[in-house]
Amino acid sequence: MHSIARFLRTQHLVRLFLVHALIGYAISTAFVGSFLIFDIGGLATLAAAQNAQPAMLLLWFFVGLTFASVQMGMAVMSLADPPPPGGGKRVRVAGAPAAARISAAGR
Repeated sequence: MHSIARFLRTQHLVRLFLVHALIGYAISTAFVGSFLIFDIGGLATLAAAQNAQPAMLLLWFFVGLTFASVQMGMAVMSLADPPPPGGGKRVRVAGAPAAARISAAGR
């Protein structure tokens, strides 16, 4: 147990991925739970009538896999370095735009 805790303290990216995967599965639990509580599409009624606990477990697992992947992707994309400050001064160009003549060939 101490070696796992020491490993997670030293490996920041592994800890980042695990934390965000758990957040994704927590969101999945709320999402699938709300599907069952509000009986969207008759899912809870069907699950109760057909003894579908394995199907509900698979639904939770794969929705959780999707949400965890999205959550980990957002975490990885937020690791980027911030853009450099400023942008410099804009230089105005003197003069007006000139009209260009273009002839249509073949007409």
